[in-house]
Amino acid sequence: MHLEDVFIEAILADPSNPDPRRVYADFLEEGGDLRGEFLRVQCDLQHGSALPEDVRLLHQTQARLRPLIDPDWLDLLGYASPPIERCRVRFRFQCPKVWDRLSVTDDPQVRHCDGCQRHVHYCDNLDDALYHAGNGDCVAIDARVNRQPGDLEIIAVMGMMLPYHDDENDR
Repeated sequence: MHLEDVFIEAILADPSNPDPRRVYADFLEEGGDLRGEFLRVQCDLQHGSALPEDVRLLHQTQARLRPLIDPDWLDLLGYASPPIERCRVRFRFQCPKVWDRLSVTDDPQVRHCDGCQRHVHYCDNLDDALYHAGNGDCVAIDARVNRQPGDLEIIAVMGMMLPYHDDENDR
């Protein structure tokens, strides 16, 4: 059995315990494997060890590393509680809440945030996230979704519409 398999078994035996993940992250980082940084970022986000002002940077790091990591490995180990996005309540920093720390509702895809008193929709693809964000909902996007900076920005175009002209009748 590989040493890496021993770490993975320890993590899977007690998924809520961050210690095996941190030990595995150390092992990976010592070998120059970026999965170590990804695991460490997730531990910091998941277990509240990050300072509020660092949360945004940690989410950016997670988003940068995510496309570089094997999806099968992420499915196995990347519990990746996603950050809350598109919340209308304004914070001095990015919303510090993560999906796993929100109150459970009757719908497994929706949780309630006690901070802003709003429902948050879990999205496993960008189309669903854009739909909910477009409706003004808070969203949490699965960490396995390949993201780009600004991919959740809603663009509003304002102005006076030109009158409709039927080109064939205008000739």
